[in-house]
Amino acid sequence: MPSTRTRTRVGAVAAAALAVAAVGGALGLALWQGGGMFNRQGWEAAGWIGGVLAAMIPLVGAIGWAARRVRHAATPDGGSPEPAVSADSDGARETTNRIDGHVSGTVIMAGGGVTVTTPGPRPATNTVEAVPIEAADPARLQVHPAVLPTPDPGGYTFLTPYLPRPHDQEIGERLTPALRGETSVLVMVTGGSSTGKTRALYQALTALAPHRALLCPDTGDDLVHLLERQPIDDQAVLWLNEAQRFFYGPQANEAAAALHRLLARRTGTVAVGTLWTDPYWQDLTRPGTPGDPHTYVRELLTGPVTAHITVPDRLSPDEQRQWQKLAATHGDQRLGQALDAGSADRGRIIQHLSGGPELLRAYLDGPGHHFTATEHALITAAVDARRLGHRAPLPAPLLAQAADGELDPRERPTDNRWGCAALEGLCTGERPGGGRTDIRRALTAVHTHVPRTGAKAAYEPADYLEQQLRRRRADQMGSPALWRALLEHTTDAHSLYTLAGAAQRRGLLQHAVRLYQQAIRARYPTAAPDLARLLSQETDPHQSGTRWIAEHADPTDLRAVADLLEVLHQAGQEKALGVLASRTAEHANPAHPQVVARLLEVLHRVGQEKALGVLASRATEHTNRTDPRAVADLLEVLHRAGQEKALGVLASRATEHTNPTRTGSVARLLEVLHRAGQEKALGVLASRTAEHTNPTDTPAVARLLEVLHQAGQEKAVQVLAPRTAEHTDPTDTQAVAELLEALHQAGQEKALGVLASRATEHTNPTDTPAVADLLEVLHQAGQEKALGVLASRATEHTNPTDTQAVAELLEALHQAGQEETVQVLASRATEHTNPTDTPAVARLLKVLHRAGQEKAVQVLEHRALNAGGLPSFPLPLRHYGRDLDGTPAQAWIWDELVT
Repeated sequence: MPSTRTRTRVGAVAAAALAVAAVGGALGLALWQGGGMFNRQGWEAAGWIGGVLAAMIPLVGAIGWAARRVRHAATPDGGSPEPAVSADSDGARETTNRIDGHVSGTVIMAGGGVTVTTPGPRPATNTVEAVPIEAADPARLQVHPAVLPTPDPGGYTFLTPYLPRPHDQEIGERLTPALRGETSVLVMVTGGSSTGKTRALYQALTALAPHRALLCPDTGDDLVHLLERQPIDDQAVLWLNEAQRFFYGPQANEAAAALHRLLARRTGTVAVGTLWTDPYWQDLTRPGTPGDPHTYVRELLTGPVTAHITVPDRLSPDEQRQWQKLAATHGDQRLGQALDAGSADRGRIIQHLSGGPELLRAYLDGPGHHFTATEHALITAAVDARRLGHRAPLPAPLLAQAADGELDPRERPTDNRWGCAALEGLCTGERPGGGRTDIRRALTAVHTHVPRTGAKAAYEPADYLEQQLRRRRADQMGSPALWRALLEHTTDAHSLYTLAGAAQRRGLLQHAVRLYQQAIRARYPTAAPDLARLLSQETDPHQSGTRWIAEHADPTDLRAVADLLEVLHQAGQEKALGVLASRTAEHANPAHPQVVARLLEVLHRVGQEKALGVLASRATEHTNRTDPRAVADLLEVLHRAGQEKALGVLASRATEHTNPTRTGSVARLLEVLHRAGQEKALGVLASRTAEHTNPTDTPAVARLLEVLHQAGQEKAVQVLAPRTAEHTDPTDTQAVAELLEALHQAGQEKALGVLASRATEHTNPTDTPAVADLLEVLHQAGQEKALGVLASRATEHTNPTDTQAVAELLEALHQAGQEETVQVLASRATEHTNPTDTPAVARLLKVLHRAGQEKAVQVLEHRALNAGGLPSFPLPLRHYGRDLDGTPAQAWIWDELVT
């Protein structure tokens, strides 16, 4: 029995739905009677809205449940929080899929059906709302709808029955450990368009984690904000469908680095995403690209935190038979129709399920068939703009201007709103004057993109159409009208940059210059050096272009500035070089030591000493001094550049503020301080590090002891050595061997003895490679007592039938001078080695010979010879062999044996 509070909430929502339905009808009537822009169609639209909202009343209970589950977001004015509830439930969607009509206002397309959404106040921040996976609308997650059979019998659910394939099992195997909290993972599914990538992730998550919250950022900015400012619950799943939205653009590397850090540092974090293999996955993971624009994205996608899973674009014959059974079992004509079409198309059944090939045929038929000349020109403009590099959603004026240039004067509409009207028809599937533009009322050629409530709509071509035409139109330069429209209407910084590169590669150098110029104004980081490279003595004889670049390049982007300084220097553009160096020295953010170090190095190399001095002085005051490795890089550059004053100031401050527990990085900093002659700072940091470093981080401590000893910091060595010897894990044999070597080189014999004793007691005597390493170090360090104990234990516990381990240990014992132990082990090995294993016998005989164990050699040779496993006969037997009693045979010849 629901509580009073729950019943009240449900009742209020139901009343609101009825009220809105009534208002919709009244509004339609008023518009119709007033002769407004809707006329008769306005009445139909309003009635349609009222019908839909009324039909939603039975779903109010589900909406109330979602309202309780989904986190509330504060309104911009600080008032009462509004529940972030989506009104596009499955029931509503199925209703709208069966209703024809014209709707004006903000709508979200879900495969041809229209879902009306209430605007609501938009939060002032980039807060990403969480949606329970089991309540998530697959259409909103961009799962492609299936086209409906003709004629449409009705009654179909949005999702078709699902056929699991091998990649589904792989997705589940990679998700399961992370969902259990054992690891963290980004599952990135790649493949062609309309091959089932998004559906595969949706199926996996609904099966494995239905109750978890799904976080669905829209842009790179949203993702950065989510990762760095909005705590992510370890029970949430990050949804990155069409991940090119996040991994291209100015925020891409920042977003990728933040996600990489989260996945690497915390277990139980799950992220999933999709990408086309061509071009996105190949482009983002390709090394060696000039300027390396995707460094952090590539590290994320190719690193161990990411599981890359490929979805095939075809069904195998066996999978096609399973598909046929699935269609027959469920009576779903959509599956049968896709199978019929896909079987004749080399198994591309999933694509036909969403209607992609049919949409492509409709476009390739040209204007005047499925699409009008105007519609065809708009689709071409959208596809070509995306192909040339406009990755952001496309504004209507851009598409209209590009399409208009390709229309015959006799085909051009006279209505000044023709572009918006035609685009609306392409997005909704219904032309304003009647007729359909979609494929069987499900798949449209263009989709709307509304970034926020009340914003102007932008447009994107259908995925399948874009991918297929990208290849078919690869040899098309792009129309002059399109290039002019791209220049006039593109505002997205990353799109401007990629379009500039596309123009440059096609020889459109004047257009490339203009696009690069706009990208610089939009503060795209690498546009400035690329434009400087494009200009030449012939195209910029008065250096006015490079001077403009130097005056307008973003001086706060230090990596791009460093690159630009080198380009200007190599081109001999000294005037522009001076302008840029001066601006950078004054405005650069000196907080990041490694980036500042790179810039200082470049300023020194190009001879900009004045700017170098200004930036060096600012860096010593403002740089982050807590990261020892980054500070070490900066100190080294200051030393090489002769900035001794700045070097001294930074060294003094860094030793006070750097984190002494980061042992490996501190060792690097100590090394640089010693090399730079900063002895006072070196002493202070050495003392702090010896007291605070973690003594259990054995490899790092070993390196630290080596650096301290080389720098003459013996007092710090004496403090650190006994702490390390007492606390080091003695079972980590390789780390112990490194530390013993460091203690021996530092002359810390007492600590060396303590650690040697602990190591010999706790080392696993059956781990032969580790024991061999440790024996060698103990021998070199003169720890004969510990050496004898370990040699004895290893000899007793080593498996004498493991020939490779025995051989390795015998060699180590022989080199360590443990001849008595060698003899014991040799005797055991010769008795227990399998005499028929010829390779093992050969290896052991070789080691026994080297160790001088001739008696053991004879025993093993005799056993192996009798067993037929000796790799080669001994010299006395080589020609005549043995008699039957085992003794060497007398000389014999053929004639004596054969009568």
